[in-house]
Amino acid sequence: MAGEMSWVGKKIHLYNVTMGLYMLDWWERCLFSILPLRLHPAQFLR
Repeated sequence: MAGEMSWVGKKIHLYNVTMGLYMLDWWERCLFSILPLRLHPAQFLR
């Protein structure tokens, strides 16, 4: 069980690989993930 990833862990890994975030530091990934929410907050409230 220790070697298996949880469902959430798999989704986070897939997001990082798809968006090319796996090569960034943790703070750069946070910045990149928060940036779209700050630029267009009204789209995410619908």
